[in-house]
Formats: sequence, C-alpha cells, structure tokens
Amino acid sequence: MANAIKMLQDDHNSFRMLCKQLPTIQNGAQDEEEKAAVQIVSILQTHATLEEELVYPVLAESHPDLVKHAEEEHAEAKAILAEIEEMGAGPGLRDVVLRLLESVEAHVAEEEETLFPLLTETLGVDGLEDLGRVMLGRQQELMQDAAETTGAAATGQPKNIYPKM
Repeated sequence: MANAIKMLQDDHNSFRMLCKQLPTIQNGAQDEEEKAAVQIVSILQTHATLEEELVYPVLAESHPDLVKHAEEEHAEAKAILAEIEEMGAGPGLRDVVLRLLESVEAHVAEEEETLFPLLTETLGVDGLEDLGRVMLGRQQELMQDAAETTGAAATGQPKNIYPKM
C-alpha cells in the first residue's frame, strides 16, 4: 500500500542518510561528493514537486499560512539546488551541498511535526492511501522524465548529472 506520509517519510530518511554520508567523504573525493550531490538533488526535486502539486493543495484552504511558509522554504532550497546545478562537480560543491542540507533539515522537521499530523487529520487513513497512490504515479512520471532528460535510461549514466527543475 502507498501511504502519502510513508512516502514522504521515506524521502526524509533517504535525505538524512545522505546528510550523514556527506561529511564522511574525504575532501577532494569529487566522484563521491558528486554522487551524493546527485542523489540529494534528485530526492529533493522529486519530493518538492510531489508536495507542491499534491500535498500542499490539500492543506491550502485550511492552513494557508503553513502552506505559504513551506513554499517559501522550497523556494530557498530550489535556489540552492540551482546553484549546485550550475556549478557541477568540483571545488566548493561540498560547501554548497552542506548549506542546502542545513536549509532543508529544519523544513523536514517542521513537516514531520506539523504538516504530517494535519494531513492525517484532514485525510484520514483511507485518504492518505488514496493520495499515496496518486503520489506514487506522479513520482514514477517524474523519474521517467528525469531519465529521459538526462539520458540515464539509454546510457545508465546521466549526460547532465543535475536534471533541470
């Protein structure tokens, strides 16, 4: 079964795992830094799109201030993602990715403490399952689009490691 909160939480857990992994990468190990950055960018772009298209609209009418705040945090993260995309691999990547992680960590905590309970209250168990199924379908579309955009499907390796937002 696809539960919306479970899907979002899985993304959060993947994000946290990558946050812990990045500082352990030796400075100058550009391949490893780049790989971690690609994973972080991919998770965050897909996650943000799912929230903006499918989750926030559910809460927009009853909690407009919360949704506005979350969208502002997304805009901040997207600006840093664009910076990462523009710079690519090389010196300075680690610092920008760490800045992104710091920015997103507070947002993740707010979602888990505030947004998830409100979403559960608003939709109930059945509604979370329904939303989860829609999110799963959209997530698959986004992943397919990213693979087509980057050429990953044809080559196994992205042509441009940072898919466009």
